Amino acid sequence: LFLSGRWVEGDLPRLGRTIAWAKDRGLKVVVFGPMVQYDSALPRLLAASITQNDPAIPYDHRVKAYQRLDAKMAALARDQWQVPYVSLFKLLCNQSSCTEYAAQGVPMQADFDHLTRDGSLLTAQRLQATGGLP
Repeated sequence: LFLSGRWVEGDLPRLGRTIAWAKDRGLKVVVFGPMVQYDSALPRLLAASITQNDPAIPYDHRVKAYQRLDAKMAALARDQWQVPYVSLFKLLCNQSSCTEYAAQGVPMQADFDHLTRDGSLLTAQRLQATGGLP
């Protein structure tokens, strides 16, 4: 059972109960963490970064609370829920930037947090390159 959503902190108790329910029924569970999110649509931020010649604009507009949520969910998955966890932040970001283009001129995301077709393919390729799903 793959569990993915537009997670917020308040979802975690319900998510824990869902995981327990699934495990009680013998289902294998994999939790996907939150997507990198921005305070404006990524294509708009990319356009601003081009017109203002400032490549840092998209990264500066990331909503940092989601990276903290990712770390919290990873710890819960490991220590409490005891299920495999896929961090989209680890797949798509490093210490100073996140992947913003899936291909030349093609944004990773269509809006605040939804992947484009090419963004989905690149994410799947990276997931596969890391050894696939746990």
